[in-house]
Amino acid sequence: MQERSLNLALEAGQLLPTHVCWRVNDGYLRAIAHTKLNELFTLGIWGPGDLVDLHPLSQGLVELRALSTARVQEQQLNPNEASSLCIAQIQQMADLLQIASIRPVDARLMSLLTWLSKRFGHESSNGYIMPLNQMNLTHRQIAETTGMSRVTVTKGLSQFRQKKYLEIISGEEILTQIGLDWLESLG
Repeated sequence: MQERSLNLALEAGQLLPTHVCWRVNDGYLRAIAHTKLNELFTLGIWGPGDLVDLHPLSQGLVELRALSTARVQEQQLNPNEASSLCIAQIQQMADLLQIASIRPVDARLMSLLTWLSKRFGHESSNGYIMPLNQMNLTHRQIAETTGMSRVTVTKGLSQFRQKKYLEIISGEEILTQIGLDWLESLG
């Protein structure tokens, strides 16, 4: 008898079990953990086509939530796939931890936007098209990911728009080459 895999359609904010490996068919997910002081930090962000397996972390205060409406499917992995996925997830956590430690904070915010753009967006003649609207990523969630305050994130995004590091072209948010060059110039 063939095993059936679980398929879920989620609304933004809904929780998923962390003891199951999921394939993201559509939408975006975010894993968060709570500190003992009940502060949140982001462990990872996944989008269409990605696999998520938080089972090794499910003993702690870890949540997996839909950032946007999402469709996911339970996935069974062989040991080699599980090992590769674990390495990829550790690398993503290391990337996010490194971003959260960047100083000054405007460089930290731009580093996260660059990471999101390269991971989930696509290149255009003007820079990278960022899927922030599709991701439904709020300023508060960006703040939790970067270790910044929501107010600092909001101010930073406004400044980036004024400096043309971010632009809206044809209804799409673009991380411009000017913004990428500015971040590169910081070293």
